[in-house]
Amino acid sequence: MPKVIITKSLVERLKALLIKWICDINVLFLVIKHFTFYKLLALLNFTVMKEVLLESYNMIKKWLKELYRVNKAVLRKKMAALS
Repeated sequence: MPKVIITKSLVERLKALLIKWICDINVLFLVIKHFTFYKLLALLNFTVMKEVLLESYNMIKKWLKELYRVNKAVLRKKMAALS
């Protein structure tokens, strides 16, 4: 298998899609730890899985909290502009 160059853009796209999938269908964070899920994604690209998506749902919680923090600030600015 050819070596994959892991760019910041790739990582951000992976994070965004994974978070969207989790939120859209209300998947438990611990699905990331599930062996079959990990193997499925690793089959698609093992390098990306090993380097980016660790076998920990704590990382997903961290990503969601950061996304919430950023979007909360953006929403506050928009609301302040309307007042």
